[in-house]
Amino acid sequence: MLPLKRIGKNSLILFILIFFTTNCIAQAQSGFVKIKGGELFYRIFGEGPPLVILNGGPGLASDGYEHIAEELSAIRKVILFDQRGTGKSKVKLINEQSITIHNMVNDLERLRKHLKIEKWDVLGQSFGGLYAMAYASRHHQYINKMILSSSAGIDTRQLDSMQDFDFPLMEDMTKEERAVLLQLKEEVNSKNPSEVKMKRYRSGLLARYYINKVESLPKAVEWFAYKSNPAPGISTYVWRSLFTFNYKRRLKKIMTPVLILHGVADFIQINVPMKTHEILQNSRLEFLDESGHMLWLDQPKKVKSLIYAFLQN
Repeated sequence: MLPLKRIGKNSLILFILIFFTTNCIAQAQSGFVKIKGGELFYRIFGEGPPLVILNGGPGLASDGYEHIAEELSAIRKVILFDQRGTGKSKVKLINEQSITIHNMVNDLERLRKHLKIEKWDVLGQSFGGLYAMAYASRHHQYINKMILSSSAGIDTRQLDSMQDFDFPLMEDMTKEERAVLLQLKEEVNSKNPSEVKMKRYRSGLLARYYINKVESLPKAVEWFAYKSNPAPGISTYVWRSLFTFNYKRRLKKIMTPVLILHGVADFIQINVPMKTHEILQNSRLEFLDESGHMLWLDQPKKVKSLIYAFLQN
């Protein structure tokens, strides 16, 4: 930057205007939209055709998905938001009537209208994939393309094929796992151990089941311990609502282009994406080697390459 004494008066005024305008624009990239019984917090990354990310959970904040939004912001205007009752999004009542997949679909459509988006691409990760399909079953006319990454199935009966996890014993861990998790334990116990900190530690213990590569573990532990930020009660209410939300028949009729990405080591077994591929008429299924549930940590370059090619085709 040039010293101010070498900048003319008019140039200085122009510089100040540009500076403050730029910062106002940056601040305008986040906001709230009113929904039934509350409000949604959203953020926007980059420029270009719009793409909305539906994060996993249910009941988790979107903070842990910023790195995905930033990656895709090179080719898209990416919208990331906290789902109803999570993160900075608020609802007046947390109960079975308020926290439902039906209301969440309405929330997403309300967000599209608020941002004055005619059509957008939709990316759903894990539970977010199920969320995306629920939205597509009612509003597919507003979707250009859809990406299902490590997605849950479209039939709740497929939940039976998902593996259950127990907290691992220290003696069963690899050397790398012990090092990462012992460091986490020291951090959460360093100052006044609390229930919140112990929840972080227990969440970190589960990270090993979501990745395939040992080198992915530190980032997975960080995500579970510090960025997932689960909201109490939300997950239970959402899953209950899914048993009464039938959209398989509608999905068979839509022709929206869909890319399905699934890791061969995912705890969601391969019959789930295969069934989804069978029902979605215009879908392509890609299995990723050496990858668990968190594709973006195990195979970031491959995932990015497949998504870029699909969106830009």
